[in-house]
Amino acid sequence: VWPLLDFTGTLSDVGTDSGVHDFSILFEANLAGVENPYAMSELRYNPVTVVLWLRSVATETDTRSAIISQIRSTGSAFFYPEQKWPSADQFFKESSGSVETIPEMVTSLYRGTETLSTGVVVDIFDQELDYNDTITRIRIYPYNAQTNTTQSQSCQVSKNAVVEEREVIGTCSEPLKLAGDVSLDSLIEGNFDSGILTTYDVPSNGTYVIDLSETGQDIVNPDGSFNQMTPGTLYGPFTGQFESAIKLGVDRLDLTLTSNMIVEEQLIPVLLEFTMQRRVDDIYSTSMAYAYAPDDELDDASELLGVAIGADAQGFFFEYDVTEEQLSGEEVIEVELGTLNIYRSGINLGGREQSVLTNIVSRSEYLQGDAETACGLNDRDKLSSNGDCDAVAYLTFRGALLATIREERPDVFVARFVDGSWMVLGDS
Repeated sequence: VWPLLDFTGTLSDVGTDSGVHDFSILFEANLAGVENPYAMSELRYNPVTVVLWLRSVATETDTRSAIISQIRSTGSAFFYPEQKWPSADQFFKESSGSVETIPEMVTSLYRGTETLSTGVVVDIFDQELDYNDTITRIRIYPYNAQTNTTQSQSCQVSKNAVVEEREVIGTCSEPLKLAGDVSLDSLIEGNFDSGILTTYDVPSNGTYVIDLSETGQDIVNPDGSFNQMTPGTLYGPFTGQFESAIKLGVDRLDLTLTSNMIVEEQLIPVLLEFTMQRRVDDIYSTSMAYAYAPDDELDDASELLGVAIGADAQGFFFEYDVTEEQLSGEEVIEVELGTLNIYRSGINLGGREQSVLTNIVSRSEYLQGDAETACGLNDRDKLSSNGDCDAVAYLTFRGALLATIREERPDVFVARFVDGSWMVLGDS
């Protein structure tokens, strides 16, 4: 964390913002160090959160401007970057040098009981990983009929082949209340069914999977279904097989800009917001909002929707999401959803001022492939559709449908209006 920095400076040739300004700057970065547990490697750093805050106040006009930005990453504890210190070009890259097989990656799995100092007997599940210095233990407390809840707790215990001699290191997590009568066996089986019990993220290497039938023990039935774990039995070790690389993604990016315009000697606030979530390369959600309104009315504006309130207000909100949906069969389609709202008050319609909202909503869906066909906006230049493209946009005005827009030929978009007329919006 760098200390808050305050200073005074002079801006010139920036219109009404020219003059003496009081500036404040705050920069904060939280980093996670990563090294390879299976190779000699230096400690390198990934950004966990980065915050930049900048504000200026004009001393003569009292106009204020501010920039607030924050980014929170994913995969920062596991991705091994190409250089020691963080860099923006490391996002969505794959770590190099991952090993295909890690013998005895999962040293042991154990399901048993533990008697606490209070005399309470809890069910426990120990997970010992070769690349961790401690063992992760999950405790499940007896069911509480009065509250109809079951408590669970996570602890770190020392590595010891004798389970009874494993000691708690540090402080366990606060107990988490689960609704109803929940057993440890049901939780373990649920983790098996979802793949959590067999999937592990290894720092600097990637995601690995294990085969629970490897040791010939009775965790898995011959048909692949779960067979529970016998209490008091150590299971393992299990070999880890490389499945996929871990990339550094964006859990959330927020950027907010606020400023003032001087209109007829009145300060008019302007707000612009941008957000993005992009945990993996091709799946993301992004939005942008703008709002403008007189100072006494912007307080009622929705910063998330980008719609200002008042007699002289305007704004827009744009959102675009790229997701995946699984069809009734095994096919997974990529879906793109877009929304654009434009708001303006003070429009003279029918001899009186009214507020107007125009809206465009779009949906595109397609199977990913290599048929050299473009569909939607995401990766359009890569021609990643297999040819079956279903894309349409709807234009509404004050809640009434005006037109539909489709790409009727490559890069040729046609708007067909409800009155039967049509218009070509683009042409290759």
